[in-house]
Amino acid sequence: MARRWQFWAALAAGRIVSRFLRVAGRKATTLPGVVAMRLCPGFLAAVGDRFAGRVVLITGTNGKTTTSNLVGTWLNDNGWQVVSNRLGANLVQGIATAVVEQLQRHRSYLEAAVFEVDEATVEKVVEDLRPGVVVVTNFFRDQMDRYGELDRVVDLVAGALARVPEGSLCLINGDDPVAYRVAPHGRKVQFYGLEAPEWLEPRSREVRDGKFCGFCGHPLSYAGFFYGQLGIWRCPGCGRERPLPDPAARHIRVAKGGLAFEVDGLPARLDSPGLYNVYNVLAAYGVVRALGLSQEQAQGAMARIRTGLGRLERFRLAGRPIVLALVKNPTGLNEQLKVVERTPEVTDVVLVLNDLYADGTDVSWIWDADLERLKDKGIERAWCAGTRAEDMAIRVRYAEWPAEIRVIRDPVACVEAASSSPADRAVTRGGSGRPKGTVYVLTTYTSLYTLRDWLVRRGEEEHDDETDHRPSVSRSARSVQ
Repeated sequence: MARRWQFWAALAAGRIVSRFLRVAGRKATTLPGVVAMRLCPGFLAAVGDRFAGRVVLITGTNGKTTTSNLVGTWLNDNGWQVVSNRLGANLVQGIATAVVEQLQRHRSYLEAAVFEVDEATVEKVVEDLRPGVVVVTNFFRDQMDRYGELDRVVDLVAGALARVPEGSLCLINGDDPVAYRVAPHGRKVQFYGLEAPEWLEPRSREVRDGKFCGFCGHPLSYAGFFYGQLGIWRCPGCGRERPLPDPAARHIRVAKGGLAFEVDGLPARLDSPGLYNVYNVLAAYGVVRALGLSQEQAQGAMARIRTGLGRLERFRLAGRPIVLALVKNPTGLNEQLKVVERTPEVTDVVLVLNDLYADGTDVSWIWDADLERLKDKGIERAWCAGTRAEDMAIRVRYAEWPAEIRVIRDPVACVEAASSSPADRAVTRGGSGRPKGTVYVLTTYTSLYTLRDWLVRRGEEEHDDETDHRPSVSRSARSVQ
């Protein structure tokens, strides 16, 4: 166990390193944590002692960053001092760096640490940090060059959850039969999910994981799908079935620029039109409820929810609406394509595909994504960028988009060209004649921050008005998740 002076000395050294990096114009996301842990081998265990059960770990394939940022924002807005790895550096070094940069000497009663954690890392930190709440969002195939088969990732997380302290809460997405498998025996477990039958699809046209029961191997039966393998599932072999969710989202409806719904009777409004983000809100709500936020405090937090950096973030550039979204696996890309499909007047789609380590070096996953969904959308131009731009261009061609395909490998130059291209079908406003067709930018991880920083400098963020409405209950409205 680290001595108190050793811990604070390591913290000070890490902060010095962080300052040097920032002066040099570099992002200090991992090295300060490496230095702190080298000087104090018990650094994370000391953090666990400091927060005494008020550590939250959020893991799973998709939704970690959005969920952890929502939790951190809601707690901060209600007077809590929160340490969080908001930029998504979710390996051990990134977690330690967040502590180095944000921990204050003054101990506050309202104090918590909220970390998103890589699925292969959670087992390495769970015993030191001793979390009071662990969230499991979902499991999909992702970066198979790093993780291998999905079963290996599930086993890693299940092993970690078996070692959480007694009395800790494991909050798991119960609509995902793969995530259901990691629920530990002898621990407090709650399952969250959707109670929204009007959003169910009777069949899934996507490649999905978890077709078979993880306990008995029998093919799963579904009453309907929300997306991927998430839905109302049951195993005819062993009788296991999707648990009743708590918390649950109900009365989900399309709102201007997003979705509106209810959680525990509280109205919530989300700026993102993706149904998958409702799951992130549910997980965040379950966390803050477990940490003791009152109904009144939670209601204020959910009145207007912004999903944050690169999560269908909206800008305006050269008179065009620009939507920036992160994609990193087939399911994530499918969900963004559904949003594009339902958005009117989309004229250009930019697809940025990189194969650097943080993206995953195996890009074969693009062939499992349902790009064919947009072949009748009438996209005028498909722009392909990144280190594997040509691979994406070939994938778009095989998806039979009737669009002109342009390859500009530099992501910033590609988005700039797309935003200044003519929009033949675009709607103009006020008689200005300027192009208004929406440009969707779907990018893998390593280009996200570069593009986002450039858009912040060159454009302006868009904000939706507060009007919302219930959609007609049509198949097309229900299919977008």
